[in-house]
Amino acid sequence: MRIEATRVAPRVTEEVLETRGVVTFPVTRVVREGRVDVRAQRKILGLIPWSSVTLEDVVEVGASSGTTTVRDARGRGTSSYGTEELVVRTRGGAEWRSESASGLVGTSPGEVAGELRNLIEGDSPASLARWWFPWLNNTIGIPFALVGVLTFVGFVGSFLRPS
Repeated sequence: MRIEATRVAPRVTEEVLETRGVVTFPVTRVVREGRVDVRAQRKILGLIPWSSVTLEDVVEVGASSGTTTVRDARGRGTSSYGTEELVVRTRGGAEWRSESASGLVGTSPGEVAGELRNLIEGDSPASLARWWFPWLNNTIGIPFALVGVLTFVGFVGSFLRPS
């Protein structure tokens, strides 16, 4: 999973003095909300584009986590593992969730959520790009992809060989 985010318009704030009774104190007020667009891409083995979604005007970001229990044929829990997913909401109310993942390499969905929150609030650079992938799924897929590529190369090579 690759997440790219860009601050299209910065949040504009101003400091004003507010009086309550006899006390005057400075208050930061949001004059205009900023706009952050997020693009999420799924790739096979990190190379081949699989799907892509662009979320415009993101206002809320979070991460949810859970535990998945593996059960045997009798229904007894044999092992469990933690999963995590990224949740993104737009100003229009649309919500997008990444697929639940565990055993990740790269930036975890929770860390990405924190960095996106900072981007929305204007406390970080104007763009960011982060990625993660479940290492087990990709480790299992690499030999299959390698066999496919070698078969294809052998097939094409058989046509290129002089008779």
